[in-house]
Amino acid sequence: MDFHFEDSRSQNQGKVDGKENRSSLSQPKRKQDFDDISTSDSKKQKVAQQDDESYQEREKQRSKQKLLIQQKDMKKVRAMAGRLLTAKLDNHDQLIPLKNAPTSRDYSPSSLAQGINFENSLEVRLECPISGDLSVLRLSDGAWIIPGEDGLVGIEEIEEAFLAMPGVDPKLLHKNWIKNHFRMIVWTLASLERKGFCQSALSLQNIMERLKYRYDREIDRAERPILRKLCEKDDA
Repeated sequence: MDFHFEDSRSQNQGKVDGKENRSSLSQPKRKQDFDDISTSDSKKQKVAQQDDESYQEREKQRSKQKLLIQQKDMKKVRAMAGRLLTAKLDNHDQLIPLKNAPTSRDYSPSSLAQGINFENSLEVRLECPISGDLSVLRLSDGAWIIPGEDGLVGIEEIEEAFLAMPGVDPKLLHKNWIKNHFRMIVWTLASLERKGFCQSALSLQNIMERLKYRYDREIDRAERPILRKLCEKDDA
């Protein structure tokens, strides 16, 4: 009886003289409601303004990068050894062959590394770890990367960043040189991560360092890779 009594009261609640009480529908919005709407609109405008300012700053930096590359065509670029080449030359006796390198299964490869193969490695776009209001990611060897409109970095952004690096002469490079080495480097780093040689191997820092290392050896030091020697029939 108690249950039915309470249910009957709930059904009749809000009725006066057989008519429904619609005061809850006709009450005007409280001041707090308008304040909440105003605050929400203000936050949206602020976010939109920040996004617009960030986009404009990136375009400004991208223009500077393109101008720097154009200026290199009109002057001689002095060769500068990168960090990776210098480290390998200074510690040559301590280098370990890959077949003897230790592996670890204490981590799981990233989902990006797991899905990379030779065919799709050129289409890879990586996250750009920019913090705060910064619009440029600065790496070793004077490299600076400007992410695309999607906030990611792919071959287009890597090409611009590499050609603008100190010590890199665009005049000495074939138009497909960066694409070819980017593909091979991304594939290699993803494979190393999957095999347990290095956690988070597939990163923008490692890609740029290895691009500069290959440039230093193949272009500045004229040390052709063994596969190129075989293709050019200069080695048996």
